Order: sequence, then structure tokens, then C-alpha cells
Amino acid sequence: MVYGETGCNPPSVDIKQRAMTFWYKTHNSSPKSLPKICQNVLVDCNEGNEYDSQYIKYIKKSFNDSGLTHLYGTYRDYIQTQNLNQNINTIKRRTKDQYVQKWHEDKNASPKALFYNIIKHNFGFEEYLDILCFKKRITLTRLRTSNHNLPIEVG
Repeated sequence: MVYGETGCNPPSVDIKQRAMTFWYKTHNSSPKSLPKICQNVLVDCNEGNEYDSQYIKYIKKSFNDSGLTHLYGTYRDYIQTQNLNQNINTIKRRTKDQYVQKWHEDKNASPKALFYNIIKHNFGFEEYLDILCFKKRITLTRLRTSNHNLPIEVG
């Protein structure tokens, strides 16, 4: 829930964005570039059942889960490269949107988050983080996110 207070992505979202963007840029690079050649060899070995690549599985799952399967492709497929930046922005937006949706689901499903559901409706930076001094900011954030040792929570 702390990410909801700050409006920041967790590292896992940034990692997924970077991995998908790297794959997509490599997929659309020159056929003679070293990353493209390595990607083609990895795909060939994976498709030929010579090597079970966790990287390929992760990339495929990430594109499928984001609804962007058409951007994954294989090196034999043709993807419109004129929309490269637009597609990269779509990848970043989708992964962030997926995280925010999961954040809402987790927040609403958590029995410990009853108070938090009342005071926090949208994912984003909270103004109190800029206004309060450090010690009060920590105390209020712990109360809001149920990250405290109040006796009612210990039982």
C-alpha cells in the first residue's frame, strides 16, 4: 500500500517495462545487430525444444498478460516499426495500469485495509508527504497503511 501513497511503481513494474521494451527494440533492430542475432538464436533454440529459456517465457507471459501479444512476435514476423515510440509508450502505460489495477484489487480484498479503503481511493502521491515533518510523516503513513504496532492489530 505504500506505493499507493507515493504514486511510485514498485521495482517489479520497472523491470517488466525494461525487459519488454528491450525485447521490442531488439526485435525491430537491424538483422545484423548482435542483440538481434542473439535473440533469433535464443528463439530458435526455445522453439526447437533445444533450450528451455526462462527469459523467453517471462517475455511471452508479460506481453500476453498486457494484451500486447502482437508486439512480441518472433523474428520471422513483421511488426510496424514506424510506430516504435508509440508502442514503447503503450508497453509502459499497460504495465503501470496493470499494477494500479492489482493495487486496487489487493487493497479492496484485504481485511486489514478497511480504514485505508475509507481514506484512500486513488493511486497517487499524497500531499501530506510534502507538508509534514519527517517524524510525523512516518507516523501518519504507518497508521494509514496499517504498518504499526497498535494493540488492536496485535491480537
